[in-house]
Amino acid sequence: MTVVAVCASKGSWGASTLALLIGAGWPSTRQVVVAECDPGGNALAARFELSPLVGMTSLVLDRRRLVDKGLAAHLQSVPGGLEVLVGPASPGAARSLDHEIGDLGERLFPSDVDVIADCGRIATDSRGQAGLVTSAADVVITVGGDAASVAHAQWTSEHISSAAPDARITFVLVGTCPFPAEEIRHALPAGRIHSLPSDPRAAGMVCGLPGRPKHLEHGPLARAARRLVCDLTEGLSGPSAAPLGRQTPDGAGHAPGSIPVSTRAAAP
Repeated sequence: MTVVAVCASKGSWGASTLALLIGAGWPSTRQVVVAECDPGGNALAARFELSPLVGMTSLVLDRRRLVDKGLAAHLQSVPGGLEVLVGPASPGAARSLDHEIGDLGERLFPSDVDVIADCGRIATDSRGQAGLVTSAADVVITVGGDAASVAHAQWTSEHISSAAPDARITFVLVGTCPFPAEEIRHALPAGRIHSLPSDPRAAGMVCGLPGRPKHLEHGPLARAARRLVCDLTEGLSGPSAAPLGRQTPDGAGHAPGSIPVSTRAAAP
């Protein structure tokens, strides 16, 4: 099992969107799930009209009761086929779930499944989130384009490095950044640096809004996500990354794991 923890620095956005994009581009030879583990609340069920009763909460309940229905019993799919474990929307329920995740530790996920964990903003008192970050091979931190977000990303990376010194850290600059690349590298020396362009239309589709798949699949957001996934999956068995938006062999539609696009009517 490989765990990638996606975290958000203060003032940044896009951690949930980025987790979906990473999952969509993961090597097709490996099973991957996107798990919502944000102790501040989660959004996938609302965005894609999924059941809030099936996902992380039902998985945790099964593990606590020592009942093994199999991971598949707790999975749902977003448009495109990517499998997800939805988390609760309310902050209170999300915090309770975080404590349960902390108690279960490595028993939570099967060993043969890769997990992209949407962890949200780092909270020092969140045991489940801390456990996921500590067990992660890669920690991806989204960074906004302002000085405050960069400063918070510095603190986040230092906090993570002290708890998980072997984790590889990747910073992802989201949107427009006014600072020269040299200054960013100097401010964030602890990890690799990628960027996601500002593309509200494409990002909105990943968040469940209607749109045309070709705009997302062939646009700058998908290209940037491919580069990031290739970096994260270097050294894993199988191809370095699956093409976002790949077609099924018969050309009938999107293959499981392809980039999520809402099934609602496309905007004119």
